[in-house]
Amino acid sequence: MKYAGNELEYTLSDLSVHISNNAIASGRSEGYLATATLHLEVPTRFAGRVLPPVSLNLQVQAKYIPKF
Repeated sequence: MKYAGNELEYTLSDLSVHISNNAIASGRSEGYLATATLHLEVPTRFAGRVLPPVSLNLQVQAKYIPKF
């Protein structure tokens, strides 16, 4: 949960991370691939009224490739 003063900005939950490294045993690693999924919830307000929160499931990927 991230707050700005007393106001809730957003909530992150249900983080799941999967890291794969196919060739580590052979010594010829092509790097690591990390896939993360998480749930983001953002409270919304319009014209002074509280509306239902925006709720999203996100999936992101990052890859590390060694240079040497």
